[in-house]
Amino acid sequence: MAHLDTSRRLATILAADVVGYSRLMAQDEEATVRTLKAHREIIDRLIARHEGRIFNTAGDSVLAEFGSAVEAVRCAITIQDELRVRNAELVEARQMLFRIGVNIGDVIADGDDLLGDGINVAARLEGIAPAGGVCISGSTFEQVKNKLSIGFEALGLQAVKNIPDPVAAFRLTTAPVSVSDATEPGDSVSSATTRLSRRTGLILAILLGLGALTAWLLYERESPLPTTTSAIEPATDTGQPVPPKEVTVRQQETLSTKPEATRPQRQAPEAVSTTDLSASAITDMMAGVSIRGSRQKDGQPFIIVLHDDMTASYAYPRTGPGTGTTFRATGRWWGENGQFCMKFRGFNNGKVACPRITRTDSKLTASRPDGAPLAWTVSRSVAGSAFMIPPGEATSTDEMRAAEITALMAGMTIHGSRRKDGRPFTIALERNGTANVEVERPGGENYQEAGKWWSEDFRFCMRFEKYHNGQKSCPRIVRQGERLAMTRGDGSPLPWSVRR
Repeated sequence: MAHLDTSRRLATILAADVVGYSRLMAQDEEATVRTLKAHREIIDRLIARHEGRIFNTAGDSVLAEFGSAVEAVRCAITIQDELRVRNAELVEARQMLFRIGVNIGDVIADGDDLLGDGINVAARLEGIAPAGGVCISGSTFEQVKNKLSIGFEALGLQAVKNIPDPVAAFRLTTAPVSVSDATEPGDSVSSATTRLSRRTGLILAILLGLGALTAWLLYERESPLPTTTSAIEPATDTGQPVPPKEVTVRQQETLSTKPEATRPQRQAPEAVSTTDLSASAITDMMAGVSIRGSRQKDGQPFIIVLHDDMTASYAYPRTGPGTGTTFRATGRWWGENGQFCMKFRGFNNGKVACPRITRTDSKLTASRPDGAPLAWTVSRSVAGSAFMIPPGEATSTDEMRAAEITALMAGMTIHGSRRKDGRPFTIALERNGTANVEVERPGGENYQEAGKWWSEDFRFCMRFEKYHNGQKSCPRIVRQGERLAMTRGDGSPLPWSVRR
């Protein structure tokens, strides 16, 4: 019996599908295919940016795997935000909307494909989602509820086709909702659903009450009759009012009798923080912005430029042996509801950084999430940097996207000597992704083996079944003009040459 190359693992699955695809195709096939291709370019790019992997596509649907539930949900939100902008450029009848479902479940890996109920549930949740919306499972909700500043609408237990047990479902909403106490220890998802529904009713009641209070105050403002009002604490330095800890009622004798012109008016500049904004508003505010500051560990100045395509460039001047050169890396940035984030290699130890950005009139400032100020300059001008990268300076795979690395390395041959015995070797990188290694053997037939090579964002890698003990090798490629060299990940040189 043939051996089945399968294994099981836990994965977060994103399923996306076009709403009314058959109708669009019946109206205009060519226009629909063009729109689908443009939308798929956005979806594929965002899935890769959020560290996902597409493992199956069929017509108008996409299935992708993520190692992180948070990144999967972030990706789903960003996809819908960007597609909403793209659809606004089309006439309403030709707009192409997607539904997205996200689920965490056990899957069977069959080569590069994934199978199992974990995928089926994600696909069924996608069918429950509204057009242009996202629906997630209860298992996904448990992982992201306290990590993302987004709202969740509990849809209760849903009976889905071919799944024996009902599935708890949540719809993502645009308004941030606190869910930190949605589940207590020992609670089930259904009880959390009940509490969220009750909370929604409470919020509506409060909003109705505030509306009535506002109307009453407006009426009293025009009336000469004695009035009462609530004492409100003064605004904070950020311009945002502090909710009163206690409400006192007192007579305001001069409220309607004192002339309007003689009342003192407190004019405070309007301050808006990323904590108050939606994902799309943050994207609009931060696109094209540059951030300058000093690295904490060595005091070297750095610059970050946030590009319109959601990529970001990070650079700082090297010290020590690399003095006179500039470290550069390409990363990504994104907006979530209530949060701006970015991630680079070599910045914040490669971890996601989410500083708070505050806009006061036209001025932007940065602070830590706890409000402590950061000594950064945030502006829309990138000119005048004290360490602009000089022409002709060396670049490396640390700064290149996967497609650029592939174009650079396809057809190249690596020449070097093995460290353990000094025997010369060559590795020929074929354009189809095959890597052929040949090691010279004195007085005998040379050792040959076929492996594979590939590119990732910021990394070139190759692997053989036996050579190099079967381990993956990802040397750093440095390009200066037409010359290519190779180093280890820590920057120490490798005695290898790269040429066609």
